[in-house]
Amino acid sequence: MPSRIVRAGTAATAAFLLPAVGDAKTIRLGEPALIELGNELDRLTAECRHIHGDCEHKCEIWHAIADKEGVSPQNNDEPVAGSEERLERYWEISRETGAHKAIDAEHAAYRRIDEINKLIRTIQPTTLAGLAVWAKATRLDCLSVDALAMPLEDADWDDECLIRFLAEVERMAGDVS
Repeated sequence: MPSRIVRAGTAATAAFLLPAVGDAKTIRLGEPALIELGNELDRLTAECRHIHGDCEHKCEIWHAIADKEGVSPQNNDEPVAGSEERLERYWEISRETGAHKAIDAEHAAYRRIDEINKLIRTIQPTTLAGLAVWAKATRLDCLSVDALAMPLEDADWDDECLIRFLAEVERMAGDVS
C-alpha cells in the first residue's frame, strides 16, 4: 500500500501524534493513518460547532451591549471627541462578556482543523474510505462556517453543488465499508 512521508512538526493526533518540533524524524503514514485523521477531523468538527455556537452567543451579547452604550465602531463613522474612549469601552465589553476569549478559542479550534487538513493532504488516498476523508477535509477548507451551518436549500448554488458532491463521496465510502 503506498504511503507518503510526513515530517515531524506537522500537527497530528490520536495514535499518530507527532512532536511539534522541527527535528529530522520522519514517519510513514498510509491509509490507516488517513482514516484515523478523518476520525479526529470528525471530533474536531463537532467541537468546533459547539465552540462556534458559544462564540456567536457571546458576540451577540457583546454587540448588543456595545450598541446600547453607543460604542460600536459602526456608530463611529465620523471621528468625534471621545472616539478612542468609546473604542476602548467596546473592547472592554468584549472582554467582560467573554466574547474575546470565545473568539480566541474559535480561532484556535480552526487552526487545529487546518493542521489536520494539511496533514490529510499529504497522504494519498488509496481507497474510497480515504477519499471520503479527503472530502471531509475539502468541505472544511472550501466552505465558510456559515455555508456549513445553513440548510442546504439556503446555500449558494456553488456551495450546494460542492456539499452534495462531497456528501455523495462520503456516502459511497460508508456503503462499501
